[in-house]
Amino acid sequence: MTDLPGKSAIVTGASRGIDAAIARLLARNGADVAITYERSAERAAEVVREIDRLGRRGVTIAADSADPLAVRRWVQQTAEEFGGLDILVNNAGIAREGRSRQ
Repeated sequence: MTDLPGKSAIVTGASRGIDAAIARLLARNGADVAITYERSAERAAEVVREIDRLGRRGVTIAADSADPLAVRRWVQQTAEEFGGLDILVNNAGIAREGRSRQ
């Protein structure tokens, strides 16, 4: 990855797993990073604390990535917080348990 000083990013669903690792990698390379989460506020806050310890700005945003109005809100909030938006990693996913069709 190239150096990203002065860049800002959103990583969806980054309170854990691959998405959290992506958020940390962006921060290690110089980007300020907003992360969205739906239910894991404490996990999201821990990722942001790690981003802050790397000397970058981190922000948590509670949002449902399946809701178009929420998406507009978190994009706008990130752009306002960081003065723009350069990178979007839209990697949030959901798993639904239930009967499968065969």
